[in-house]
Amino acid sequence: MEKEYFLNKHGIDEVEFERTGIQWDDLEKVLEDYANRVSNYEETSNYIADCLNGVKSIHSIKYRIKDPERLIEKIIRKAIIEPSEWINVKNYCYMIRDIIGIRALHLFKEEWTEIHDYLTNNWELHSAPRAIYKKGDPEQLLESYVSKGLTLNEHAHGYRSLHYNIKLRQGRREMIAEIQVRTLFEDAWSEIDHFLRYGAHEEIDFAEPYLGLLNNITSNADEIASYVRRLQLGKSTRELKVGEEGLKDATDRQVSEYDEQIKVRDMYKYVKQSNLLAHM
Repeated sequence: MEKEYFLNKHGIDEVEFERTGIQWDDLEKVLEDYANRVSNYEETSNYIADCLNGVKSIHSIKYRIKDPERLIEKIIRKAIIEPSEWINVKNYCYMIRDIIGIRALHLFKEEWTEIHDYLTNNWELHSAPRAIYKKGDPEQLLESYVSKGLTLNEHAHGYRSLHYNIKLRQGRREMIAEIQVRTLFEDAWSEIDHFLRYGAHEEIDFAEPYLGLLNNITSNADEIASYVRRLQLGKSTRELKVGEEGLKDATDRQVSEYDEQIKVRDMYKYVKQSNLLAHM
């Protein structure tokens, strides 16, 4: 791996790299060690995925092993930002916490709690799990995250996900794997946003309003899906609001797929009020 070519390819300033004090030979040692361990990482990823497949609320699982070049790039960028964290061949598998990346996807927003309980009851966590949220998300949802021990991190672009770092061992070495938990809608938006934002290698300021709109659409879709599920379970909005005060503007009319007169914005207002009430 040739240094100048690598730095240029990944847009890393050579002066900033030199300031890190990292020796290029040390990075080549990391690459060699990583190549010898890839099959073990694959086996560990499969093991984690097999365990998660037993969780009823999980709809599907994705996983990936970090690309070797991306590993080296992350080590360099981490050293530029945090020069005090010295990463080498002996500790990179512990210091880089997403060499193994698992994504656990679920259908309905409220299902996160079952997945959270499984992870915290069956794995040792490296640190407190994080709830990454968008400004304006319901306070009830954020409070439920905090009550389960998650720390809150607001994301400027509207990315939503729960992140868990679990501890694992490969022989005598301890390592960290990252598990991301999110809905199918959240994952779809994240994939599109990431592809457009980082795949183009150019400024996409013109696209920000559209990505924001898409974020709102997928968020609303999550709310509607949860609402319809509760209707299926027999928990109608009318039943939920019995005895509750302060929702005088909530409509009494039951939403029906055959009601062609109701406007989309009124339907969503009705759903949103129902969801807020359900989490009280």
